[in-house]
Amino acid sequence: MNPENPGLVVQLHEAIAAVCPIVGVSVGDPDDKNTWSIDYAPEATQDEKDAADAVLAAFDPFTAWVTDKVQELSDLVKNYSYTRYPNHRQVTLTKLLEDARKLGNSEAEDYIQGCWDWLSQVFAYYYEKEDDVVAIAGGAGTVGEKKTAIQAVIDGLDFRPLTAADPGVSIRHSMELLYGSSWSSSSSSA
Repeated sequence: MNPENPGLVVQLHEAIAAVCPIVGVSVGDPDDKNTWSIDYAPEATQDEKDAADAVLAAFDPFTAWVTDKVQELSDLVKNYSYTRYPNHRQVTLTKLLEDARKLGNSEAEDYIQGCWDWLSQVFAYYYEKEDDVVAIAGGAGTVGEKKTAIQAVIDGLDFRPLTAADPGVSIRHSMELLYGSSWSSSSSSA
């Protein structure tokens, strides 16, 4: 696996395996396709091998690197949002929001909606940064300059404004607004 571009081998393998049975692929120097090779499966026909060779010739390691960086960006933003609102909390808040709407409790609905409004801001931030990465990748400059600029976008992620804007929606307060303060005393005595 190439430490600079760990997804390169995986992406290359998947692209070639889609057209030809293979045992695997090898990437020596990511910038020199002469060091790349395909280990064909014994049952591969010559037509399949030719198709695999064409995929290898057309494969762009920079595009694979950008795909990895977009995934890295996605993972960073997703992990950040989950530290504030883990998946299980989001599921519970979804149910409580539905209940607030059914009961016509606008105070609870507005409070819980704050979580979803905040998550929308987080993902708008992600899409803004993803657009920056895509624009850099498709823009002018050498591959090295583009890689440096793309890495700067990722390294420059700043979640502080989002953290400051987090409304801190809690399940406890949502339930108090929705069911009144008595819900906790009745559930703790059960």
